[in-house]
Amino acid sequence: MRKSLLNMTEDLKGNIRVIVRCRPFPKLNDKNINLFAPTVRVSHSEIGENVRVETANGERNYSFYRVFGPNAKQKTVFEEVRPLMQYALDGHNICVIAYGPTGSGKTYTIMGKRGNGCQGKQGV
Repeated sequence: MRKSLLNMTEDLKGNIRVIVRCRPFPKLNDKNINLFAPTVRVSHSEIGENVRVETANGERNYSFYRVFGPNAKQKTVFEEVRPLMQYALDGHNICVIAYGPTGSGKTYTIMGKRGNGCQGKQGV
């Protein structure tokens, strides 16, 4: 019964869900800081969650299923995708993709902290 309720819940959430994790801004003493980098603002609405990117050329708004801000903890991200792990074990296909430039935290989001393996630190 629990298994079928979980599967029904996941089915209702839709086939494709885009979840964004915004990387924290670099520290001010970082040599690679770009003073002309876009400003990113995260907001929440009843329909979904939004990211506003402001640049010198204007602003753009993007909507996603879920947005994690720069201060989101690894555990919070893991809890969002935890039901998908059971869904996969029940025989359904899932795919989790981490996308972004070098050094943006893809490996950290998927695997957790380096050197800890599966010893208590949760990765996706």
